Amino acid sequence: MYTKIILISGFLLFAQNSFSQSIILNEMAIDQFEKSQIDSAFTLLDKAQKQDSTYSETYYNRAVMYRDMGMKDLAIIQFSKAIHFNPADIDSYMNRGILFFDNHKDDLALNDFNTVLKSEPERKEALLNIGLIYFNSKNLKEAESIFLKCVELDTNYASAYFRLAKIKMQQEKHSEAYAYLNKCISINPEKLEYFEFRAIMNLMKGDNKKACEDLWKAIQLGSVDNTIIKAHAKECH
Repeated sequence: MYTKIILISGFLLFAQNSFSQSIILNEMAIDQFEKSQIDSAFTLLDKAQKQDSTYSETYYNRAVMYRDMGMKDLAIIQFSKAIHFNPADIDSYMNRGILFFDNHKDDLALNDFNTVLKSEPERKEALLNIGLIYFNSKNLKEAESIFLKCVELDTNYASAYFRLAKIKMQQEKHSEAYAYLNKCISINPEKLEYFEFRAIMNLMKGDNKKACEDLWKAIQLGSVDNTIIKAHAKECH
């Protein structure tokens, strides 16, 4: 009887030590990855998973590393493993949903984003991505409804206002589009694509002076690839 108790206690102590070791190794792996020591980071995660193969954080962090390295398919696999060991891991659902969206797997992305919203109804990033799926599928009515929910949750959510501006442009409601775009720029005056888009709108309005002001602001912020703006760049000299 006493022998069994000792064995059980020893097993629990071993399990606790293994879990603690896994946590430490996992944190060390994150530190190494942030220092661009990629091989070392993955070696530490391997060791962490040998200590405790059910510790979901090691799969999550491996997924983040793969994602940041551009290995989307491998990242999806690891986020899926993290979810397997921790079904309440909402961040893994969110990140996997974004990768599904990037890979044009909209149904799978929607499932993940909706799972996020069931646990966190005010997770605006999940809502925004659902809106983008509807927008890309030309369901503008549903997309607009979703983006409006986003700005209800956060009145300074520039990304949602920008999508609303694009919808209003497609609906040829130019004054509403322009108002949404001005809102974007008031919130984030350092976003190149906002100034690119407003430059195009100003050109459409025939306001070349304001178009040139937006063009030069866009150039200051970074490389301008928009062919429409480049075609009018000479007018701004």
